[in-house]
Amino acid sequence: MRDRIVAASRRLLARGGLEALTISQIAVEAGVYSSAIFYHFGGKQGLWATLVGDLLTEANTQARADLLAMPPGHERIGRAVESYDMIGGPEVQAAFFETLVPALRSEALRENLAGLYEDGRDKLADDLGAAERPDRREALRLMAQVVLAFTDGLNVQRLIDPEADYSPAVGLFEEMVIAALDPVLDLGDESGEVTTSG
Repeated sequence: MRDRIVAASRRLLARGGLEALTISQIAVEAGVYSSAIFYHFGGKQGLWATLVGDLLTEANTQARADLLAMPPGHERIGRAVESYDMIGGPEVQAAFFETLVPALRSEALRENLAGLYEDGRDKLADDLGAAERPDRREALRLMAQVVLAFTDGLNVQRLIDPEADYSPAVGLFEEMVIAALDPVLDLGDESGEVTTSG
């Protein structure tokens, strides 16, 4: 039943955006009683967190396949930063940010979102180079945390002012991340190859 509710929510989100995600509409679409949504998710916010988590994971999985096929280096780092910029699209990001305030009052929702961030840090650390350099994982996890903080902040700005040009800020941030990771990953040149020292 839980999967059926999530699938119904996804269909409604695709058809009508966040406004379509009401408990009553979800229940009708899923063919369940509204109480089933509360039972399985604790309410609309818990369902949103699950739905957003699933959508973010799918978007991330698609981007990661391409990233991990690239050799570690500057280009891969830049693409990793870009992959978290508005990941999942505006609707998913808006739904994600709408779950943050209720998470301040709900331990279960807070734990759910903390798990998403933990998973995101681990995957992004691999994308940045920890998959090939596990000895540098902790430093790369710290940088992943910084990248997530930057992209979250930028995504809020994009949602508020979608017409603004954020590419200069993203480009500058990519340069900063590359400069910070050069000594961590021993990236000796612009070729993108990791040197063997370290």
